[in-house]
Amino acid sequence: MAVTEIGCCVCSKSSTFKCSKCWQVWYCSKGCQKKGWKSHKNECSTYEIQAIPGLGRGLVSNVPIPAGDLILQEAAAIVCTTEQIQDTVITNKLDILSQEKITKFANLQSKNIPAGPTPSNFDKFTNNAVSIGDCQYGLFLTIAMVNHSCVPNAAWGSTGKRDTLELRAIQDIPAETEVTVNYIGDKCLLMSPDERNKLLGDTWAFCCTCEACQNDTDESLRKLMVLLKNKMREKLCLSDFVSLFKLHGQKLRAVQNMKAANHQELLNCLQVHVLLSVFANQPGKIVKSLLEDWRSVCDRDGLYESRLAFEDLNRSFKNGTPCDMEEFFDNNNVRKEWVQWIYNKL
Repeated sequence: MAVTEIGCCVCSKSSTFKCSKCWQVWYCSKGCQKKGWKSHKNECSTYEIQAIPGLGRGLVSNVPIPAGDLILQEAAAIVCTTEQIQDTVITNKLDILSQEKITKFANLQSKNIPAGPTPSNFDKFTNNAVSIGDCQYGLFLTIAMVNHSCVPNAAWGSTGKRDTLELRAIQDIPAETEVTVNYIGDKCLLMSPDERNKLLGDTWAFCCTCEACQNDTDESLRKLMVLLKNKMREKLCLSDFVSLFKLHGQKLRAVQNMKAANHQELLNCLQVHVLLSVFANQPGKIVKSLLEDWRSVCDRDGLYESRLAFEDLNRSFKNGTPCDMEEFFDNNNVRKEWVQWIYNKL
């Protein structure tokens, strides 16, 4: 075991290894590592907050982060209902936070930065908060610093607690790489780079310069998906699930091949394709294979809400065969609630 001239962070003796998670501190022995964990655990992180040219600050990986690994889990510092989103309420909630959190809030950007007057607390909250359901919005002070990319390497999602989000890698992230998410993943599937940047500019006052925006290779796939959307809804209205299943397979392949990766849409497609395989009376082995495809993506991203959606539907099958046909069919017809749900997802 190599000995370094860097001192152990616990006893200052010559060290032999780094913390295996953050690679930022050194130890001379497992004993010292165990002793030092109580003080180190609050700062042990796979990322650093760094200045990003043209984008303020962002999260940059300290070490390689494998797909599915948790980057951080964070509770909202401020939660407001829609009616509470006003400067006085936000200021009152801010005043009871720790000084550390107040400083983090002060460092957040709003659409008025870099030009214009000093942003209000209302400006900063509305520019950085995210919906957490039931007309509530949460401000997550560290997650708010994660920058956008149309080709993201991470995604945030809900946990078992409404006011807590998790951020996970959705692909392998090399060391010294900025961690990014897609701010508009639920809206941008069929948008061109110009349309995406107009939305980003109107909402957050910046333009994306990612690879997919600089070099648009997805135009033909977007046009295909527009055509497919109309055809699929037509087949759904005709209850032609065999044709719909085939058309949806084309959409799934198109989503998988897009440079402007849309992780949420991929998960939606995988779920819908499983259901359509049932409604198209596909053999159990095909349904089982599609469930496995969906599972592998959920396992790879590691997100709680991905796994929850998969497990919720997967428990309705045994070896690719529905455990209870009445869950999906009513008098041999696809249940109306499934038809409406699929229509909205197409």
